[in-house]
Amino acid sequence: MTRNALMNKKKISTGIFWYWNADPTPGGIRRQLESIKEAGFECVYLHPMPDSFHKWNFFQGMYVSYLGKKYFELTAYTLEECKRLGLYLMLYDEAGWPSGGVLDRLVKKHPEDRAIYLVKDEAGNITKEYSDIPDLFAKKTTEHFIEMTHELYFRHFGSEFGKTIRGIFTDEPFWRCLSWENKVRYSPGMDKLLKERYDRSFEKDILPFLWHGTRELPGAPEARKIYLEVCTELFAVNYSEVLGKWCKAHNIDLEGHLNGEDEYFISGDQGGFTRRLDGFQVPGVDTIWRQIYPGGDHGSFARFASSAAIRNNRKETLCECFNVYTYFITPQVMSHVGNELLVKGINRILPMPFLYSDRGQRKICCSTDFSPRNPVWSAFPALNSFWKWAGNFDAGALKPAVWVWEHIEHPVHDLDKPPPEKHLAHARKVNEICRKLDEAGIFYRFAEKRDLSNRERPELLICPSSTPLEGFEDFPRVEYDVPADIRNYAVVREKGESGCYLLPVKRPEGEALMLFNPGAEEKVFTFESEDHYGELLPPDPGYSIYAPVEYSGNLIKIPLAPGVLRILLKNGSAPALPCHGTAEEFTPAWSITKVEKMMMSLKGPTFFKKEKCSSPLPASGDYTELDKNFSGFLTLESSFNSSRSGRALLIFDNIEHGAILTVNGTAPVLRVSAPWIFDVTVRKGINKLKLRISSSAGNEFFRCFKEELEPAKWQNSYARRFCNFERNDKKCGVYGKIKLLYTK
Repeated sequence: MTRNALMNKKKISTGIFWYWNADPTPGGIRRQLESIKEAGFECVYLHPMPDSFHKWNFFQGMYVSYLGKKYFELTAYTLEECKRLGLYLMLYDEAGWPSGGVLDRLVKKHPEDRAIYLVKDEAGNITKEYSDIPDLFAKKTTEHFIEMTHELYFRHFGSEFGKTIRGIFTDEPFWRCLSWENKVRYSPGMDKLLKERYDRSFEKDILPFLWHGTRELPGAPEARKIYLEVCTELFAVNYSEVLGKWCKAHNIDLEGHLNGEDEYFISGDQGGFTRRLDGFQVPGVDTIWRQIYPGGDHGSFARFASSAAIRNNRKETLCECFNVYTYFITPQVMSHVGNELLVKGINRILPMPFLYSDRGQRKICCSTDFSPRNPVWSAFPALNSFWKWAGNFDAGALKPAVWVWEHIEHPVHDLDKPPPEKHLAHARKVNEICRKLDEAGIFYRFAEKRDLSNRERPELLICPSSTPLEGFEDFPRVEYDVPADIRNYAVVREKGESGCYLLPVKRPEGEALMLFNPGAEEKVFTFESEDHYGELLPPDPGYSIYAPVEYSGNLIKIPLAPGVLRILLKNGSAPALPCHGTAEEFTPAWSITKVEKMMMSLKGPTFFKKEKCSSPLPASGDYTELDKNFSGFLTLESSFNSSRSGRALLIFDNIEHGAILTVNGTAPVLRVSAPWIFDVTVRKGINKLKLRISSSAGNEFFRCFKEELEPAKWQNSYARRFCNFERNDKKCGVYGKIKLLYTK
């Protein structure tokens, strides 16, 4: 079997978006792809960011003409480097976003493809207005989009489609139906579909209820609901499915996500997500605005992607992550968010962006830069290793016993005003239903109207509506909230209520349970089963050694520290783990031997200023007592006395925010999140410790932003928003005692 044939069979679990926000050079492409490979990513998404893209937010970009001769030469070089390194190359179907416009070129070449809005003036007169965005409700528009983008890529690189090039990503394609200016989106296909499916007239039965200020009129909710269903169907048939069929015919996957998934249940103004994702081979969502965060929202919207995968038997799902989590993000937060997504059925984690350049105004992109310029970059080998291991499951293989109806109680509020309380109340109800299901260990998916025509039926349908709906007469059971006996539908029956989340998955090793603790305190998930469950050990098994799964007859107890995810293989035997005895405890005296300080400036590139030193770490363990603006790396050294030699666990109270530990000069061990357990080998007598700690990039970015970038008016809407985010990353150091736990 050839190398490419082998690559084509491999599942992808990690990738990174690579913003070409400056003109790449062969040397720069080679160096950055090598960094991406060394960080453990499996694929790279080539994301062109031309200089003309959204100048009000992205002040500078690449000057190379998008889809021009030089652009394809650079892409060809990128492709060859990806082949050399064993990276998959994913294409991106736009120059920025939303997808579908070819950087505004499509409507210039094909003015007949412009979106139509109906506009009502103060006198009540209705006229047509042609917008400079594409009408993606029309099949011919999508076909022109393919001709101008996808076909060009295939003409240049078709021999690598399905080999090194595995997919093409579509990102938040043009959609919104209503606007703030008393405009209504119209497409000729609406009339026929309304007549055939609903026996309604657009002009008489629907349009009068779509204008600004009409949402409270009798009949408006039903009219708006039907309108959104029609828009959803037109988009699904004429955009998603057309692209998906082209990709399948050319041996690559249609990947991507839509927009507003996290706000869908407030108003539904983005239409039905599951239906619109049906055409995708790799359906996705995004979480770039802290929609999932430790102690915050738990991100039920991720199930739009996993629901589409289950309904259409897709093996892979994705999430575009972290962009506007800001430079303040820490590896521990990334680990928590990744685990939260995994247990909701997302099996490809995609951080973004890696900026090609951060010189000058190019550093003002969205809100961060995942590259070697950011200390957090050092955490990615461990994060990617875990995501590849945990994400190795078939997202669409298993069918849940419980469905949650994709129901909008109050379709579309007036978009120039805050959502009314009744809209917000409905969204809270749906989120509460999803939270209760997650905490009860229920495997579920979203379902919508198209599921009524399928033969498949769940054991329980939960419809978050205030009034009974028609059409479910042949369903075994329908409830309008989470029933008291919900645990009868759990995959395994938990003894007690830990609040841990559970997802049954099909892996290459067999069926398994994925368990995750979203809380801030340690929990124990306990269940009884006639089946044997053995833990699948992660790449770093330190926690599994420290807190092994306990077996007592048919009773299984799984300890779960905060943010930890563990996997149990059905019919698998318990792994042979070393046991451990009593612990010795000591408080090391740390000496700072090297400081690598991140330096961000108004015009120059970001770099690290390195200094050797020999000074004690502050007694608190927090280096920022010496330098409050510090971002970067600290190298610390210490020693301890061991009463014996052999394998041991070193357990730190706390480290902020990632660490590489070397004991006696042996191979380093990388940890990026609590519990801070290092599996090492010690010798009897004196042992030397070397600890390289990484901070977030938040302190230096915040300093640079306030002192240099903001006064120079180098800011955008992203920066103004995320500078109000709560900061929890300011410290850098090592705290408390260390336990030495000998194993045998």
